[in-house]
Amino acid sequence: MTVMEIPFGIIANTGAIVIAGLLGVLLKNKIPSRIIETLPVTLGLAAMTIGIAAILKLKTVPVVVLSLIIGSIIGELCNIDRNLLKAMRKLQKYSIFSIRKEQQEIFITLLVLFGASGTGIFGALHAGMTGDNSILLAKSVLDFFTAISFATTLGFIVSILAIPQFIIQFLLYYFASLVLPLVTDSMLANFQATGGVITFAIGLKIATIKDIRVVNLIPALFIVFFITALWERPI
Repeated sequence: MTVMEIPFGIIANTGAIVIAGLLGVLLKNKIPSRIIETLPVTLGLAAMTIGIAAILKLKTVPVVVLSLIIGSIIGELCNIDRNLLKAMRKLQKYSIFSIRKEQQEIFITLLVLFGASGTGIFGALHAGMTGDNSILLAKSVLDFFTAISFATTLGFIVSILAIPQFIIQFLLYYFASLVLPLVTDSMLANFQATGGVITFAIGLKIATIKDIRVVNLIPALFIVFFITALWERPI
């Protein structure tokens, strides 16, 4: 892997959001309303399916459960979702970031889904270590239709979400060679499962089945490595 090499998966994922965000705005008056109303539910179910597939890879159930509990507690104590909302309100003075108050929560959910979901984080790490972009390519398909759907109401701001997503995946990709050699198979499996639960929760929220503060679950993605190591440590 050369210093300036960028994986095709990251380019595809970023490009999918930019193009889909623009298409959603341009085609919002041409897409039948029944499709716009139905698509979020379908995309939510797709996200839940991806989440379930990742959950099935778990190695240690108590570790994943404990990671989610501790991660959610940390997320709630730090008010991650509320701080992101505050940051959103500060950006309201810029017209390009101007969205209605009731849409801010879904915008943050999309920010997590595009840039900081378990699938995206693991996909970037996996691509950086093995050169396999299949996870990011699968995520690109989901993100493409998700971006089109929500761009019809949120506008061009959806395409801007590609920026933080690219930065996060780019950094994870290039630091993967330093991180993954320290990760055991059990850590990786439990990490995927934890990310799967979060992705499933995102699906519930996108499909408007359950309103969950999914961003507050993100700390669990990092805690799971430490809890797995402690769990497997010889007594």
